[in-house]
Amino acid sequence: IGFADDIKSISPLFRLFLQFLTGIIIWFNGFRIETLNLSWFVEDQFIIFLPQFLSLAITVIWISGVINSINWIDGLDGLLGGFTVITCFNLIIIAIIMGNTFAIFSLISLIGASIGFLNYNVYPAKILMGDCGSYLIGFNLAILSCIVTSDINNNINIFFAASLLFIPLGDMLFVIFKRLFKGREPYLPDRNHIHHRILRLGINHRNTVIFIVLLAQILNFLILSIIIEKINFNIKNKNI
Repeated sequence: IGFADDIKSISPLFRLFLQFLTGIIIWFNGFRIETLNLSWFVEDQFIIFLPQFLSLAITVIWISGVINSINWIDGLDGLLGGFTVITCFNLIIIAIIMGNTFAIFSLISLIGASIGFLNYNVYPAKILMGDCGSYLIGFNLAILSCIVTSDINNNINIFFAASLLFIPLGDMLFVIFKRLFKGREPYLPDRNHIHHRILRLGINHRNTVIFIVLLAQILNFLILSIIIEKINFNIKNKNI
C-alpha cells in the first residue's frame, strides 16, 4: 500500500480502506486482540474477554492506527529511524525476559534495517523512507509490540503495547482531535505534529529529533519498569 502510494498518490480514504482490509486478513489468520488486560491498573489479574466482532474491530483499528501514527511521525530526517531503534531495543528486553525467540530476532532485524537506513536518512537526508518504509515499520511495530507484551497465557496486553508507542499514538490523536475541533477533515495534512510544534519553538532540526528520541526512551524506560514488574508478578503467581 505504501509503495503504491509513493509511486502514484492514493487517496487517504482508499488507503485507510486497504489498511482495514489488511487488518481483517491478519485477524482471520490468527493475530487477534481477544482480551483487555486491566491487570496494569489493579493488583490482581483482571482480564476482560472480548466477543468476536469486538475483537475484530479492535484488532483492525489497532493495526491501522499504529501504521498511520508511525507514518505521521515520519516528518523529519532520522526521526522515525531513531524512534524505531529505541522502541525495538526496549521491546527486545521484554522479549528476552519472556523467552520469545521469534520476537527477538524479528526486532533485531528491524533495528539492523533502521540503523542501516539512518546512515542515509539523518539530516540532511540523502534518501527518504516514504510511505513504503513507514508503513512497513508501523505494521511490524503494531504486531511485535502486541506479541512481546502478551502474558504467559498469550493474552495480548494492548495497554502495555500502546504505552510503548505513546509518542506517535498520542501525537496522532492530538492532531486528529484538533483538526476535528477546527472543522477540518481528520486525514488532511497540517503542521501540528509534535516535531512541527518543537521546531516552532526555535529548536533546530537535529536537536528536535534528538529531543523526541530521548523523550521516547525516557517514557519507554518508565513503562518498561512497570511491565517487568508485572511480568515477574504474573510468573510468580503462575508458579504458585
